[in-house]
Amino acid sequence: MYNYTLEHGIIRNPGRYEGEMYYIPVYWDMVLNGCHDSEYIDDNDNLIAVFHIGRDDIKSYPELSDTLKLELWQSDNGFIYSNHVTLGE
Repeated sequence: MYNYTLEHGIIRNPGRYEGEMYYIPVYWDMVLNGCHDSEYIDDNDNLIAVFHIGRDDIKSYPELSDTLKLELWQSDNGFIYSNHVTLGE
């Protein structure tokens, strides 16, 4: 489905997902389909889509094992960014 050059799981191709983990395009597609758990507006007026990470997510993407929530947003120039809210935060 996605064809990116990865380095330690990080997308290295130039473009909207550059520098993000390999699973971010999958979650962004879910955002576009309205499948995120919640959303909010941050202090910079970004619409943040929130996923609560569960067992199925961790089974598919073990790197999310210490993540409670995954937050995604799109910048004004079209780049996708993420924030992993972890157990220690």
